[in-house]
Amino acid sequence: MSPRFRELYDSPASRNELRRLLHICNPIKARVCASLLKRHVTMGDKVMVFCDNILGLHWFAKVFGDTTFVHGETPHEKRERYFKEFKEAKGGAYLLISRVGDQSLDLPNANVLLQVGITDGSRMQEGQRLGRVQRKKEDEEAPALFYSITSEGTKEEEFARNRRDYTEQYGYCYDTCHSSHVLFPLATGICPPVPEFVETELLLAIEEEMGFREKKEKG
Repeated sequence: MSPRFRELYDSPASRNELRRLLHICNPIKARVCASLLKRHVTMGDKVMVFCDNILGLHWFAKVFGDTTFVHGETPHEKRERYFKEFKEAKGGAYLLISRVGDQSLDLPNANVLLQVGITDGSRMQEGQRLGRVQRKKEDEEAPALFYSITSEGTKEEEFARNRRDYTEQYGYCYDTCHSSHVLFPLATGICPPVPEFVETELLLAIEEEMGFREKKEKG
């Protein structure tokens, strides 16, 4: 986590809902995701990026320099257009999507999945998402890869461990690596750190979201 996010996350005054938004929207995680996405799209892979929080979806879309993502309120026509563009894309492509993509989604050519924002330890959800990249592909040599990207020292790590322990019982193997093994060197200028002013905007958006939730609870 960035120092500002870590300080707020570790504060005794922070509620669980706030900590959840912080571990999902962690700027360092966003940079890791952008780095992995660039690598795989450049290699011609079809990448699904799952985030279970709407604010997180907006944030990652901004980091990726895009405005297209699918969630529960996305109109059917627009949703189908995004799916069609993903399936018919020549070369690499990606789709940013919420948990609505866990079921009844026909994207058989997806071969890489980035899980960037989980909010619980759902074993069923982990199994469903693993299945997304295991379906038979037209290109039989396309690798099937699954990444679960978590914020170190947060509840999210515990959620990921619960999911991993379950899937390992069925023969799946996981490798754990630090963000430093994934990020492009700073000298390349590829996927640079999130600017401080953007991080400030994100923290303000998180505070606004928390204020909305508190009003909803009281009202």
